[in-house]
Amino acid sequence: AAEEDLADLFELELNKLKNQYETVQREERQERDQKEDEALQRLKELAQRQQQINENNRMKAQQGGSPSSSQTGSAQSQQQIMEQAEQLRRQLQRLSRERSSRQLDEAGKRIQKAIEEMKEALKDSQGRNGAEQSARWQRALQQLNEAAGRLAQGKQAAIKESLDRVAEESGKLVKQQE
Repeated sequence: AAEEDLADLFELELNKLKNQYETVQREERQERDQKEDEALQRLKELAQRQQQINENNRMKAQQGGSPSSSQTGSAQSQQQIMEQAEQLRRQLQRLSRERSSRQLDEAGKRIQKAIEEMKEALKDSQGRNGAEQSARWQRALQQLNEAAGRLAQGKQAAIKESLDRVAEESGKLVKQQE
């Protein structure tokens, strides 16, 4: 009886430690999920701002203004978007390393491509090549949207993985009960 009591006590203590460990892991996972959600939201906002600037530039060009002069006026906004995209790319790189996530890594690469297009478009504004500049801004927008898609896919994959893990654990518990 003393041996069984000692074994039960040991098992209780082990379960207590396991629960504490799982609680810490869950909190860390929730914090990473929240950071990922915030990154996705920021990325969508950047893409939306880029879309608005592209539309404004196109409308100004259609109204008879020169494309380069209309786009030069938004250069400061474009520079801000580019800087925010760079910050977001660095954040996604950190998250990708923490999670070893292919989707986060891919999203970061898409943002990097968008940044490169933005830099080239800003250079085009100095060269006054309006059509090429518009095309580069459009490609930058496309890359931002693709990055947002990658993040959303990663989120869905993480949810599916969590559900699969819960289902597996539930199955194990059912077998133990039987």
